[in-house]
Amino acid sequence: MTSRLSAALTMFFIAFAATPALAASDCSVTRLEEGPTFTSGPDCTFSWVQNNRLQTVMWRAVEEDFEPAKLRQSGVLQVMQASRLPELIDVDQDGWLDIVSFTLVGMVNGTFDVFFYDPDAEVFRQPPPLYGHTMARDRDGFILVAGRSGPATVISLYSLDGQSFRPRYEINPYAISPTQPDSGFACEITVLTRNGKAERKIDLESNDPAHRDMLRHYCEPEPVTREERNVWLEEDPAQVDRVPGGTLFYCRLEDSEKAVTIERVVGGLRYAFGPVGGEAELVLDRTEDEVSLPSEDATPRAGEISFVNGEYTYTAYYSQGTPDTDDVALQSDAMFPPLLTRGLRVTREGERDEPVFSRECVLEHSFDAFTAG
Repeated sequence: MTSRLSAALTMFFIAFAATPALAASDCSVTRLEEGPTFTSGPDCTFSWVQNNRLQTVMWRAVEEDFEPAKLRQSGVLQVMQASRLPELIDVDQDGWLDIVSFTLVGMVNGTFDVFFYDPDAEVFRQPPPLYGHTMARDRDGFILVAGRSGPATVISLYSLDGQSFRPRYEINPYAISPTQPDSGFACEITVLTRNGKAERKIDLESNDPAHRDMLRHYCEPEPVTREERNVWLEEDPAQVDRVPGGTLFYCRLEDSEKAVTIERVVGGLRYAFGPVGGEAELVLDRTEDEVSLPSEDATPRAGEISFVNGEYTYTAYYSQGTPDTDDVALQSDAMFPPLLTRGLRVTREGERDEPVFSRECVLEHSFDAFTAG
């Protein structure tokens, strides 16, 4: 291995050397047991790439039923103790994935612990949990949480106030009218204070509240009779790039559903190519001496990592340009180095000028340990 790459790898992994995260395996390959209320098993890590950053969190099983999710952040080490493996969802739609953990506390209901990512401080922030069994986002931007209350389903609506939830309404479509108990269901709408206490009740017929159409929509007790206006909040594989914790290079290819990952493994490096979030179609395991790496005199702004497999060579590359300081359009983005490109090139018998395949990465869904951060 060249001294330059050795130094790059050392700098990239040194932060983990003094932490238990290095000894933990990836959660995707760790044997975990699903219990009725929580998952048990050894510590493991889950990692993902977004906006030129690699995030790694160690997951640790809880010790008791109904234990709420907690996230301890200390430098580069982030340890989450939760009853289940969490999902990655951009809850506040700020372009950054948040961590969402659900803890079952009854037969149906539970608590949603949301850890909002703050990219400026590079930390996760946790507001008070939400209670229910299903979480969604209304098209007007409200966060909806449905929860079982006896035989009925009650809907709580929250607005986002920065990286916190502000209670706004509670809707019970199955309420019984106190004046006409034999007339069937009478939707009950309660306006909530900032601390979640009931402030007053409103009537859609005699009042003209804000968000009237939304409130009327959720007052219907049978969802099948109405058009859905909300999106369930669950992890979307099309938006999430989960990767191994030792990833050196990741690239979701432009105009494609395929991705390439180069990771550090025991004994060397691994190249994997296949569908995003799916099983790899091609895996090449090589020692570090068998991989073509950036030379010692290569500029830190550009480099290539090549794996040879028979007559074919698979090359992942990265390149960082130097913008003209007089051209505002070429200045560095806050999340990316200036004029950064990454890509994959496949050649046959060393014909670099006539590759059999060449495509750049989707920058927001790519990462390399040499130019990032």
